[in-house]
Amino acid sequence: MGTRAMASAFIASVGALAGLAVAGALATLTLPSPGDAILAVIFAVLVLLAIARPVHFAFRANIDLTTLLIIAIALTFDPSLAVLVTAAGALGGQLVQFSNWSGVVFNSSQVTIQAAVAVAILALFGWDPARPAYEDARYVPVFVLVMIAIFLVNTVLVSLVIGLQTRLSALAIWRDAVTADLLVEQASQFALGLAAALVVEVQPWIMPILLAPGLMLYIAANRKSRLEFQTRDAIAALADLVDRRDPYTADHSRRVAVVARELAAHMDLSPQEIVAIERAARVHDLGKLVIDLSLLNKEGTLTQEDWNLFRRHPEDGANILTWFPEFRPSAELVRYHHERWAGGGYPYGLSGEQIPLGARILAVADSLDAMSSARPYRPALTREVIVAEFKRHSGTQWDPAVVDALLDLIERGTIDLSTDGETPRVYDGMGTVVQGR
Repeated sequence: MGTRAMASAFIASVGALAGLAVAGALATLTLPSPGDAILAVIFAVLVLLAIARPVHFAFRANIDLTTLLIIAIALTFDPSLAVLVTAAGALGGQLVQFSNWSGVVFNSSQVTIQAAVAVAILALFGWDPARPAYEDARYVPVFVLVMIAIFLVNTVLVSLVIGLQTRLSALAIWRDAVTADLLVEQASQFALGLAAALVVEVQPWIMPILLAPGLMLYIAANRKSRLEFQTRDAIAALADLVDRRDPYTADHSRRVAVVARELAAHMDLSPQEIVAIERAARVHDLGKLVIDLSLLNKEGTLTQEDWNLFRRHPEDGANILTWFPEFRPSAELVRYHHERWAGGGYPYGLSGEQIPLGARILAVADSLDAMSSARPYRPALTREVIVAEFKRHSGTQWDPAVVDALLDLIERGTIDLSTDGETPRVYDGMGTVVQGR
């Protein structure tokens, strides 16, 4: 079974499980009182808004306030109504930010499953929403168990689907995702959800006031995330300006980033390492901003002084990137991406393992794009010539392990060089062309 089929089957399984939970809830639902019905609609709308407006972060991650709301809903409503309220809000939120049906099914289903698991645990230990016993210390470990279960359902399902879609280790994705910051954020949401349920029990209409601190934290996180994305986009735009100074290198950095990411993923690097390598590749020629255009387009042989100026661009680019926290892990990769495996590269003449692995991957991706792109003095090289060139210089110019990974991707067809001089096609884990025609 291919990657696309496996991911689709997994998403369908998650959707079917959520469907069973909803069907069971409908079968056992008793009509709520008018007051509970109004409160249920309010909570469903809150879930919809929380999902429709998440805070986006790197590597397909995002933060919203659904944990807070799931806890409050599970503690407040009859189990059947709690599942239906959460499912309705989750589905509505996914439809509002619709991108594709697979995303709608998976994301709304995994939120529904979180709610179903939460109410099942509470019911197992005798929790009665009609007569809540918040003062009973025996429920403290039950609440903690609910929090852990919700957290695991969310992070494990998301890690599994990302792993299937990207061909990365789901366990590695999960380990990288479960940071101290995430644990604190989820625990905070749990505490606010518990407090919200308490307020609903005493006076439901005070709940909006209680949610205000959570909303403020959400807005602050959203602004921080937006600033980080804007910073990355601005630096990438500068790198694109460098590429467009020469019509033969237009979109060069974008293409190198796609190939570098595929190489890093194929070599089983962690998600965080893959992100750092992809970002480094996206801006690896940033230092050329300080090189005069006449030197970049100079015809004929470069003088020693010209070479000395040109060879400064990895260092200059890395120094620019160190000013931006989002790019600091990538800066050293940019600094060393013109080093050679056997030595003799620049700017420091490092060799072998002295060169960071990400820089060695970037060097291969950069060279592949140079060979497969047309230049004023030659057409794009053929697949056979490119493969022969990498084999000839493996162990001297490039890391043999990275070259082997590249040749394997070419052999598998993930990187397709048989495009008659056009940009090579690169396919993602779902078989979709992410580069080339």
